[in-house]
Amino acid sequence: MDKMKTSICLTDDELLLLDGRCLPETQTIIDSVKERNYLSNTCSLTESQSKVIVDIVTCARSRGAVDFRWTAISGWQSCPVCGKRAGYNLFKTGVNKGKENTKKPRYIYGAKIGSEFICNDCYKALKPVTVRHLALIQCELATELMSEGMVKMVKSVACKCNKCEWTGHEHQILAKMCLMGRGYYPGKCPGCGAEKTPIFSFNDVFTYDYGSWVIVPLSEHIVKSMNDKVRV
Repeated sequence: MDKMKTSICLTDDELLLLDGRCLPETQTIIDSVKERNYLSNTCSLTESQSKVIVDIVTCARSRGAVDFRWTAISGWQSCPVCGKRAGYNLFKTGVNKGKENTKKPRYIYGAKIGSEFICNDCYKALKPVTVRHLALIQCELATELMSEGMVKMVKSVACKCNKCEWTGHEHQILAKMCLMGRGYYPGKCPGCGAEKTPIFSFNDVFTYDYGSWVIVPLSEHIVKSMNDKVRV
């Protein structure tokens, strides 16, 4: 019979009292708290700065990759590091003069790293520490998050062929030329030679397990196909 569970809110200090004496899912949260405390003490970071970096690092470990893109937030949204809110432009005339016009939002520009948005100023301040910690993890990183001289790594998802039961990873699938002749895509089984097309019946040859992957150097992601064509 399963044990009864109760949900409560604890401070970081209270959570640390359970270190090593709790369920695995609780220990994962405690480990994040310990990482945040370590960053705060060794890198002179605020709690909010440490939390964002730990969340990004956790994303790298759990997903095997960290996305990066320049973007913006608007209106009621705010930067989780400095708390700066985008807000709205104010009415200049009328009975609402001086009040926020929710139809005309302001924007804060910055970067979205994994699921975390960071405004430009905070990104510049935290980038050195973030890059340094991500370099310790085997994962696929955007160029903006790689340290100088770092080898480019690629996440390769587990897959199997539905025709011959070959199993392996995406980077081991042989290459096929795109329909327009510009580039290549993984489309031929190395076991039986079964092929898929990039548009029709996209998943009829291979089944992918997105919960399982390996991290390989980009050089190993260059595969030679049966017709001596290569892909990157």
